[in-house]
Amino acid sequence: MDPRRPAVFSFRARCPMTLSTLSWYWNNSPAGGTDLLVLLALSDHYPHGWPGYGRIAERCRISDQEAKAAIESLIDMGELHLDESLGSYSLPAIDDVERHFKELQLAYEHQQRERDRIEAAKPLEYAAGKWGGQWPLELTDAFPPKGTHVVYWLYHGESTEPIYIGSSCHWLSRMKQHDRDKLWTRWLARECHNRSQAYRLEAIEIDKHRPPLNKPPRDRRGYDFVMAARGRQGARP
Repeated sequence: MDPRRPAVFSFRARCPMTLSTLSWYWNNSPAGGTDLLVLLALSDHYPHGWPGYGRIAERCRISDQEAKAAIESLIDMGELHLDESLGSYSLPAIDDVERHFKELQLAYEHQQRERDRIEAAKPLEYAAGKWGGQWPLELTDAFPPKGTHVVYWLYHGESTEPIYIGSSCHWLSRMKQHDRDKLWTRWLARECHNRSQAYRLEAIEIDKHRPPLNKPPRDRRGYDFVMAARGRQGARP
């Protein structure tokens, strides 16, 4: 990859010319004057089909002859690849950066999968912290401090089966949210070593108790952890 190319870029196919693209061309492109103006206009139009000399001239407020001369100059510089017979063109700077961005994205996704695999292989266990009590809280009640990853259970009345199970690192804020749409009288919270373990333990507890207020997991994370829980403990009939 050309070291002149920017290291971070957003997908051009999904959005118009970004400020990062504009800034990079201003600071790094060897083009100048009318050539640079035409290059910026093409970048703004990219990756749609070849706009034609007339459209380029109109956007840049220049004549058709000046637009054609600028295009030829950009081709000589290597800033533009043009195939008029196919009605297409490419901008190597943008293509190189998009390719690099996709490679980075694939590498990141691979690292995420590896982290998930490593976490899944670790033994599941709760940490030492444990809290519980009545709801609403009293001023003297102890509860999980902010930043502590916990799995929590909500109970109603004297029932020993939870009506809802969740996980959070902001327990009190989450309880205030639940208070708007759920009715419970008792709660229990157990500390977890990290967020990943909290997610996994939450999924196992949900699969074990099937609380009535929990929705089936819709995202990949929840689904994978529930499947892992069933594989570890045996699927429920």
